[in-house]
Amino acid sequence: DGSTIPKTTGLAKVYRSHFEERLRKNAYFLQRGFRASEERRHFMTALKIGNDYRASLAVFLSSPLSDKQIAKERRRAERAGLSFTVKNVVTREDIEDAAPPSLTINMEGEGTTGSTNCWTSSGWPTWWRPETTYAFSDGREMEEGEAFPVSSISAKDWRREYGQEWDSKKTLKDNLIQREEHAYFNSQLWMTPCHGLSIETLQGIAEGGDIPALIEEVGDYKGPTALLRDAAGYLVGQREWRKAFRPVLDAAGWVEG
Repeated sequence: DGSTIPKTTGLAKVYRSHFEERLRKNAYFLQRGFRASEERRHFMTALKIGNDYRASLAVFLSSPLSDKQIAKERRRAERAGLSFTVKNVVTREDIEDAAPPSLTINMEGEGTTGSTNCWTSSGWPTWWRPETTYAFSDGREMEEGEAFPVSSISAKDWRREYGQEWDSKKTLKDNLIQREEHAYFNSQLWMTPCHGLSIETLQGIAEGGDIPALIEEVGDYKGPTALLRDAAGYLVGQREWRKAFRPVLDAAGWVEG
């Protein structure tokens, strides 16, 4: 009460960093050649700023703390004026309730940075990457380090033009749903003027044929190669269904059997 938002966020960040240091010191004996990925107790933390601008810190552990460690942490929290609760069995709902809407928040805290990491982890878990929205109108695969063609639109300009930015005010679930709608919109955008695509072409792509040559035969397709390749993969059971595949399959004349 009475603290500024930057101060509250800063205090939560400091507490989190100290807590992580204590976890690491209690999780292993330092040995020569030690790597962080070898830690025996993996953990992740979630720093969430509520609608009332209060900061809450949730820590998920791969193995439990001892009663002695919990007692020490409880005393530290009480001295700092913080509430402290422990739950032995964590459910999916617990994680969703603790989860911030994004991986970072643009909010001042103590220190020099203007952004705060909402999630941190000690080698656990491996973060899942959301599916692409097929946001590049390059018409072909782009090799690493290769410049975009002159006629291509940049990712930044594409998101600005079509309003496809990640919304940090929404939940992760709502952002993923919206991301699929963006992919569907983009797919419609490219497939509406495309009249040269056929099921045979998609089957050739799925079978690992000369993909650039096959797409070149289509002639009137201006979208990314990834969209056609993934839709072709769905036809042969290599990809799960996505809404963005519907315009591609419709353009190719596919009839669901």
